[in-house]
Amino acid sequence: MRIGSTVQIGRRNENYEHSAVPGSPSGIVIGIDSEECDNHDRINSVTIRWQDGRIETLNPEGEDSGGDWELVDTTPLLYANLYLHDRAYGGSEEGGWWYDTYTPADGDWDTEPPKHGLCESVDAAKAAYEALQLWCDEENKTRRNPHSVASEGHYVVWLEAWPAEHSPARKPYYC
Repeated sequence: MRIGSTVQIGRRNENYEHSAVPGSPSGIVIGIDSEECDNHDRINSVTIRWQDGRIETLNPEGEDSGGDWELVDTTPLLYANLYLHDRAYGGSEEGGWWYDTYTPADGDWDTEPPKHGLCESVDAAKAAYEALQLWCDEENKTRRNPHSVASEGHYVVWLEAWPAEHSPARKPYYC
């Protein structure tokens, strides 16, 4: 979830999967209050402009009303993004620690992958994802696992609502 995302009120099922409640109002995220710790951003509150123009600040997990709901990001996933997944050394604290990195693929591959990036529809993005996943599976057969010190990374594909970007955006710190 980020500023500009479309959200709806949703519920978590018994498998901890999130889905929007049918008929619940939709809104646009216009503000996020978050803090970084343990290599992750923890969202404290989200400010939303609902369809009716009302602006409301909520805890994204519904904790301010008993926790029986949460915000679900319903932004259309129109990007089939290709990344190179690897690991980077974080520091020597507690005997040394590593973190995962995801770098947008820049053309350093053996065979040309299928089309990736912005797609014209959600269905086209899903089709591109499937083709890219097959390509990644084949391309990664000769690459070492990202947990190996000799790794050069593995290709992964994600369906996202925005263009490919580096993750994490900045080097994490040990807390």
